[in-house]
Amino acid sequence: MWGNDLLHGSSTCVHVQESFLHITDPWAITLMILAIIGLMSVASVTGTFIYYWNRPIIKSSGREQLILILIGITLCFVVTVIYLIKPSIVVCTLQRAGLWFCFSIILSALLVKLVRISRIFMQSINN
Repeated sequence: MWGNDLLHGSSTCVHVQESFLHITDPWAITLMILAIIGLMSVASVTGTFIYYWNRPIIKSSGREQLILILIGITLCFVVTVIYLIKPSIVVCTLQRAGLWFCFSIILSALLVKLVRISRIFMQSINN
């Protein structure tokens, strides 16, 4: 990367050392451990969810929305790996778009679930 110091009146470019999180850094190892713990938690919830798939509580809670939420959370933990790769145009694009895409999946599923519950309560009030 190249940059210049406009605050001090410099008009020449100065080489800026590229820095990113290496896989061997303590922070990177911590992130990977937390991501693995998160993925194991999501796998546990998914297993429980599949085990009780035909129970009334799971049916009434909106299975489709919960599947989307679990997919979004899984993708959030997987995106952590992308932050440990050496930056390039593709990697930086995936970092920015990937994280927002995951959050969009989660929030859209939550919004659909909220609208669904709201309509059920509004229908019971009108009757």
